[in-house]
Amino acid sequence: MELGKEVYFDNVIPHDVSLMIEKEVEKLVSSYRDEDPWTAELDAVMESQYKKEQYLLLNWLNQIYTPDRVLYAGSGSDILPKFVFGEEKVVHVSIENYLGWTIKYFPELGSDMMVVADNNNLPFPNQYFDLVVFFGLSTDSTKQQIIEATKVLKENGLLVMDNIVADGLDFKEVLQHFQRVFPSYQSVDRSFEELEFFTFLKC
Repeated sequence: MELGKEVYFDNVIPHDVSLMIEKEVEKLVSSYRDEDPWTAELDAVMESQYKKEQYLLLNWLNQIYTPDRVLYAGSGSDILPKFVFGEEKVVHVSIENYLGWTIKYFPELGSDMMVVADNNNLPFPNQYFDLVVFFGLSTDSTKQQIIEATKVLKENGLLVMDNIVADGLDFKEVLQHFQRVFPSYQSVDRSFEELEFFTFLKC
């Protein structure tokens, strides 16, 4: 298959994926479910919907693009990309243990390929990855992190981000040599208006 073609896939979330998403969402809200059950339930619904949409996008990319090497920059404890692409293909980058950072995500990721590093200075060769994904990352240095990620992305590679990451970015400035790709996967629930994904092809 080729990017740019109108290719549609069923918007059915497989049972094993749904179970995995439910488990991951519960881990996120369990710390405050007893203290604030209403907020926890609302957050669980929103996070579950986000992860389902994320799965559909990643699954679409896996079927139409089939990347061999994926960078998940600032991955935290999110296991969904490795679930879709396979843990032998996904490299997780986290800042834990870096410059005194105290949050520990890697123990929750299992046996993946994990690299402690700063997204502003990635320790990989130029043009190393077929696909780079940024999800849920919003920092003062987001622009610089995206620019750094473009260096380690191969020509004809894909850069994917959600609207949390894209907020405030000037695509024409940051992604001068990229072309926007419009995926044709079907959304689970179009009432979830706040969510948007952006996919760019490095030319």
